[in-house]
Amino acid sequence: MSQAPSGFERQALDLYQTPEWVAEAINEIVPVSGRIVWEPSVGPGRLAVALRALGATVIGSDVVDYGSSHQAGIFDFLAEGPAPEFARSIHGIITNPPYGKRNAAAVTYIERALTRIPSGGFVVLLLPADFDHAKTRRHLFGDCRHFAGCITLRRRIQWFEDGEHSNTQYHKLFIWQRIPIGQRLTPSIWYAPSGSEAA
Repeated sequence: MSQAPSGFERQALDLYQTPEWVAEAINEIVPVSGRIVWEPSVGPGRLAVALRALGATVIGSDVVDYGSSHQAGIFDFLAEGPAPEFARSIHGIITNPPYGKRNAAAVTYIERALTRIPSGGFVVLLLPADFDHAKTRRHLFGDCRHFAGCITLRRRIQWFEDGEHSNTQYHKLFIWQRIPIGQRLTPSIWYAPSGSEAA
């Protein structure tokens, strides 16, 4: 996560657990019930639990073993090479990826994700709200025929329960769908979760 200073030390391996309500926001736009989802930065499994509660089958992996029952194995998603065998059965990828220095890791994450989903498959990533502003990322957004749009979150994410620090951040959920050659998506903007007031 690359954010303005908040009084907190950066977490090892960019481990920031996603609040459950983010899964609900995803589900309003990309229904997950009955779908097989790969969560490749699963960590202790907070997002995986929320997605399963909404009816998804979730396969978790991560770069290290967090000792969680939600993790099916170790896999470095940022590394080159083929995806694990289970990736052949997925419908999509949903995760809060590591951002890295100047969000470089997140860029690589998107590039890898688009090669690791099947035709028709989707990618939903939680990223900083202004992630699509950089000129160097045009290939992932305006120049990307797979870019489907973004979900503007009506709530800010609070990473830590600590009233002494300002740690709420603005994020969006960015969505891609792998479509056949010759086709192009028209990106949309959605707002979720419904009924939420901006915090």
